[in-house]
Amino acid sequence: MDNINTITDDELRALVKACGWREATTMKQWPHEYAIVGKTVPAALYNEFQRFGARIVTGYVRYFYSKELHYVDLDGYCYWHMSLSKSGDYDLINRAKLPNIASRVRGRAPNLDALSPIRAVRAASGVTEEEEEASKMWR
Repeated sequence: MDNINTITDDELRALVKACGWREATTMKQWPHEYAIVGKTVPAALYNEFQRFGARIVTGYVRYFYSKELHYVDLDGYCYWHMSLSKSGDYDLINRAKLPNIASRVRGRAPNLDALSPIRAVRAASGVTEEEEEASKMWR
């Protein structure tokens, strides 16, 4: 496999075009697509797909609910993966149109990077600071 640090944006663009992307139907509230090894990613692109997955790990971090995820933005899309497969490979990469879906909840755009995991979950669910403070009165 090539050195992951040498993968360029142009190589990623070519890979993205060569992969098949399917609409994720299980999470309609979070519109996105995915590419999966063995189904939408040609076997000849396996090594490049692994390099893409490794590059995502070096990207920026946001919380999606309580899960810390790494993201890479490229050409109007945000890319991420949820975890490695049991064999230690990147077998599935997701993408969504920017702005990043983690910051697009209910039309709000909280800076999830600056929040603790608990506050990020609340922000992702659409709870504002004012609503949080108001709810303390009833506890």
